Formats: sequence, structure tokens, C-alpha cells
Amino acid sequence: MENTKKIKFITDSAGDLPKEFIKEKNIDILAFHVYLKHHDGKTEEYSDSIDIQSDEVFDFMLANKGAVSTSQVTVFEMEEYFRSLAEKNEYDTYLFPCISSVGSPTYNNVHMALKNLKEEGIELDVRMVDSMTYSVCYYYALKEGIKAYENGADVDEIVRIMDECCKSTNVFLVNDTLEYLKRGGRITGMSAALGTMLDIKPILTVQEGLVGAHEKVRGIKKAMHRIIDLVKDATCDGDYRYMILYSTKADYYNDFVELTKESFPGAEINEHQVGCTIGIHIGPGLVGLMFQKKPQ
Repeated sequence: MENTKKIKFITDSAGDLPKEFIKEKNIDILAFHVYLKHHDGKTEEYSDSIDIQSDEVFDFMLANKGAVSTSQVTVFEMEEYFRSLAEKNEYDTYLFPCISSVGSPTYNNVHMALKNLKEEGIELDVRMVDSMTYSVCYYYALKEGIKAYENGADVDEIVRIMDECCKSTNVFLVNDTLEYLKRGGRITGMSAALGTMLDIKPILTVQEGLVGAHEKVRGIKKAMHRIIDLVKDATCDGDYRYMILYSTKADYYNDFVELTKESFPGAEINEHQVGCTIGIHIGPGLVGLMFQKKPQ
């Protein structure tokens, strides 16, 4: 059944969508800002995934050339974007799954921009889906939303599907080094030093919209096996897809891929590199497993 409403899908760059998918489905991406601050004080600004790619950022971090940071799309930038959509007037509704509203102002900035435009007499039907998570979680939710749209689903049903996909998603991550968690303020310098000395690896997960430590394991090998056990426990109630996440392919990456495929035979398992926005906060060497229940 053909959908009579013209819908435009939008998301932010932290969703780490593949470029070919963006082009094929004509998705608009609002790009986070990426800053590389060299030791000499020079700062370079880029647009995430547009004029800088993940590997460039991770190379900068690994070479210890300076500090890296990100910032959200501003309210003003969003106003300009939505104003341009209103002027073109090509779509009935705009669907926007986004990064966690707890970890980023993106969700609130969109609503503020739309409120400001409404005061100017410009109104758009924009439906937000707060993923409450990060990276390819809402890429896959977006894929399901587009599939539903192409199959004739109405706006409310598409929003419901994307929201359910996000709510049924979680992730467990580990990094062999604690350096980047320390730089990002997720652990203290003392905790990093002690953890390094004792070979302790925090397993990270998303809790109430923020990335935090779930538990601690000694050694990267044990941490990877523990991640598999945690995911098995979390996915015993239905049909799930699995997404292996990495920032850089450390020497233990292939072992984790092999372990995942052995542990979930016959399952849909994909591999994704996290983008600049997420990778900057966790660093090179990240590996983990995200899972999402498939819609019924």
C-alpha cells in the first residue's frame, strides 16, 4: 500500500549512518561540530562525517597531538535548517530519531528552534523520537521506520516502531585502555591509574540515557566473554539483531568478532565503526556489542 503522506526522515550525525544509506534514502543529517585542538593552541573545526572522518580523529588521538571535543548543532543552526524546509514546502511530515536527550541537547534544541519559528508564523510537523541511546541504535530504528513508511504505514505507526526499536536496544562496551575514559571525565585519574595497574576493565552500558559503568572485570579477554554473557541474558526473550561496534580495530577485535559469531549462530550480526561524536568520548580501542529486538 502506498503512503499518501510525503515524509522526510532526518537525524543527527551521532547515529553513524552509512553514507550509501543516507544517499539512497535521501536522509538529512544535522552534523555535530568536531574540534581538534593542537598542543600549540591551534584549533581546527570540522563537521562530523562531512569534512572529517572517524579514522582521522582516532589517528589524532592515538598520536596524542592534542585535545578533541564535540558540540551539538545549535538552536540557530536548526532554525535555519527548518526555515529552509518550510520555504521548500516539499513534505507533509518530518520524522527525526535523535541522540539521547540526556546526553545531548539536540532533542531540546530542535523543540526550541521549532518554537522560535512558530512565533514567526512558520510551522512544521516534526515528530521527534528520543532514542535515549547512541550510535547505530537509531540508525537501525530509522531503517525500520523507512521500511514501514515504504510499506504504507501512517506517521503514528512509524513513530511507534522507531520508538520501540530504540527502547529494545542496549549495548555493552569495553576499552583495553582507561586513558580516554579518564580524559572524558568518566573516571578519575586515580581510578584510571589503579585500574591500569590491576588490569581492571569497566564494562560500559547505557543507563537512563547516559553511558556508565555496568561492572568491572579483570583483563580484556574476560571482559569480552562477560559482554557475550550479558548480551545472551538480555536477548533470551525474542528475535534480536546484533551490531559489533568498534572505534579502531585493536589486536583483540578479530577475537571478539569470532567470539560473537560463535555465540549467536545464525543471527543477524553486523559490524559498525562508531563515528567521531561517540568515539571521541570513549577513544580508540573500543569494542562492544549492541543488540536490538526486531519489530514484530
